[in-house]
Amino acid sequence: MRCPNCNATDHEAGARFCHVCGAVLIENTRGLHDSESRRFLRHSNNLYGYVDQHGTVVVEPRFSDAHDFSEGLAAVKVDNAWGYINSQGDIFIRPRYNQAGDFHESMAAVFDGYYWGFVNIEGNLAVPCQYQDVGIFSEEVAPVCKNDKCGFINKEGQRVIDLQYNEAYGFKDGLARIRGGSSNRYGFINKDGKVVIKPSYAYARDFSEGRAFVQCDEHGHRYYCYIDNEGNRCFYCKWDFADDYHNGLACIGISNEFGFINREGEIVIRPQFDDATYFSEEIAAIKIGQFWGYIDKNGRIIIAPQFLEAGAFQNGIAIVKDEEDYAAIDRRGVKIADNLSSSLPSRRTPLNRKFVEYGIYLEEKQRVDYLKRIHHTILIAFVILASLVEFYAFKYFHGWGWAFVPFVVNVIFALYRIIDIEDMSYSRFKNSEFALTFIPLVIMNIAAFIFTNGWSLAVLIPSLLVSVGISLFVHDDW
Repeated sequence: MRCPNCNATDHEAGARFCHVCGAVLIENTRGLHDSESRRFLRHSNNLYGYVDQHGTVVVEPRFSDAHDFSEGLAAVKVDNAWGYINSQGDIFIRPRYNQAGDFHESMAAVFDGYYWGFVNIEGNLAVPCQYQDVGIFSEEVAPVCKNDKCGFINKEGQRVIDLQYNEAYGFKDGLARIRGGSSNRYGFINKDGKVVIKPSYAYARDFSEGRAFVQCDEHGHRYYCYIDNEGNRCFYCKWDFADDYHNGLACIGISNEFGFINREGEIVIRPQFDDATYFSEEIAAIKIGQFWGYIDKNGRIIIAPQFLEAGAFQNGIAIVKDEEDYAAIDRRGVKIADNLSSSLPSRRTPLNRKFVEYGIYLEEKQRVDYLKRIHHTILIAFVILASLVEFYAFKYFHGWGWAFVPFVVNVIFALYRIIDIEDMSYSRFKNSEFALTFIPLVIMNIAAFIFTNGWSLAVLIPSLLVSVGISLFVHDDW
């Protein structure tokens, strides 16, 4: 494999990036258009053109506005109309639209001044302009809206999911986020239009790597969490900021310090940076003090903080802001093109702290519930065992006597345990679990009442001691 930047050829099999300069290797980019990795937007005298990764002008500045290249074409503005050029700067789709989007899956959205439609990579208007709003194509379909209702179309313009939602977004991981129903909340559908996760969320983001960030309403409270593609809660969000997953990690922030969590919600790079973005090509931009640099997935700094802004790596190249201008750098941090025109996305806003705190509260209650279940099981097992020992040790009838005391106290204690666990544990016990607590205690204490004498206190006292001891441990830890 040969490096297109420095021509180095001694690379290991399967290498994606040049070990000398960090550029993307040729064999691994055969499916990419040349313009995606070698054309950068530059402006001069309020006109836009393009340079390659060596800084050589390949398209002279002559456009009043322009986008970056996508799939071999770039949207440009000529005489107040938008069209598309190829990588040599030749007009490929005649400028005639009021607005033009980037290409995704060989389709780009265009606006004729009244409605939106789509052009394909061949330059044909594949979907006539007839929609009041559209998204981008992903997984072969795109969301579209008409008469304030949204659905999905394919690349031939055929509606594959009827216009029926108040909002609709592109498919990711086989699911699309929609908003609608009587509650007008967010849920997710599959490509057959079937509701997979019912609309029940006050807020939701698209799926990314099998996880979606959502805001839930429950018991009159709101909290944040991540769900899987079946709608199961994975873990509560207990951070002030939480991003989507990229390269297996998600950026989180605690008190203005940023780090990363894995898919289980465990912190793998502790919050220590003043800001951070997402991982792309195993690299993430981080901010220390006033400057941005880059780290790997082990949290090690691989490009020292030195930039005023920093974007994600794509095809081995990232856009950064150095002093007054934007520039392109390789994976070593070496500048390969400067004086570029670009804009880097701003960060998401912080989460509502009240919802975060309630999520922390629920997570703690879930943990306490787990401890209480262990307590519950130990207590039941001990009472049953002690009662059996007592039953066989004292097989004679002694009347009402002292046997009545442990019977009553143990039954009252069982009821207390049910009420206590029900009140203190957010994840409530099922009726069957109530029965498993109550019925064995009743049966064993009836046996104690009938067949034992005052020695049945041997059941009561140890049971109470075990219960009090474990309860103190649980509540102190709470």
